[in-house]
Amino acid sequence: EIMLQIIFLSSFILLSQLYSVSAQPSLVAASKSEYWFSEAIQIDYDVTSLSEDFNKTFLWVGLYDEDPVDGAYYHYDALWSGICGSQDSWYEGCDGVMPTTGSITFSAKDPSHDSYTEFPIPDGNWYACLWTADYIAVGDCAEFKVKSLPSKVLNDATIGPIKPNVKTMTLTVSWETPIPIVKQWIGIFPVGDIIDGELPTNSTNPWLYTGCNNQSGNQEENNDCSLRKTNGRVTFNTQTIDRYTGTIWPPEQGTYKVCLVTHYEPPYTKGTYKCMRKNLKIPDLSKYLD
Repeated sequence: EIMLQIIFLSSFILLSQLYSVSAQPSLVAASKSEYWFSEAIQIDYDVTSLSEDFNKTFLWVGLYDEDPVDGAYYHYDALWSGICGSQDSWYEGCDGVMPTTGSITFSAKDPSHDSYTEFPIPDGNWYACLWTADYIAVGDCAEFKVKSLPSKVLNDATIGPIKPNVKTMTLTVSWETPIPIVKQWIGIFPVGDIIDGELPTNSTNPWLYTGCNNQSGNQEENNDCSLRKTNGRVTFNTQTIDRYTGTIWPPEQGTYKVCLVTHYEPPYTKGTYKCMRKNLKIPDLSKYLD
């Protein structure tokens, strides 16, 4: 009977502690209520209200497309970071000094915050939530919105002309958009693989970042391209296609679409890309490869 009382008391104390952690006002807040698509997202935090003996070492912030209900960690985080700004800080601490206030910036720049998706996150309503290492929510989540790209962006975008060079096995494509979009890219797709207006996602199709003219980007921790440009040219060749070993270059004989894609994450449905009106017809190049 005494043992049962001890177990009951311990459980009551534990539940009380969990409730006291999750039943607080939000300790995180987005710096803005709305962000443009591909704009860097800043999440501010203030944990000064937590008790002094509360372990702040392993606090972290996750971004979610739905609000995790009642502090239950059943959703996958799209992006996440330790409160010191990186994913490493969640494991290693913050150089021995734990901040009580600060901010985390989610963007295409290092450090990497990738999780079940990559930056930029899709348009829609999002939630920033503060968690402990045991996946216990600390306070309420903060809501913010990522705005859709205006239709004018793709309507006014241009892609082409293209300049193929059979001798050097290169293809140069010019492009222009009214606003800069992080991790925008240009891909070459077999016409028959575009089904119901959706571009295929297989990595054998050649593609390049418009900002970096490569696939490996300009960051060290991941393959993101953080450069923001509104016009330029990309050149497809064996040097710029530097990320996926399965990418086929030059493409096989056939008819292709050359498309400018504004979203990095699939699905690539209508409203996320614009293709050249004229198809790209690639002849049999085998005689040039001997």
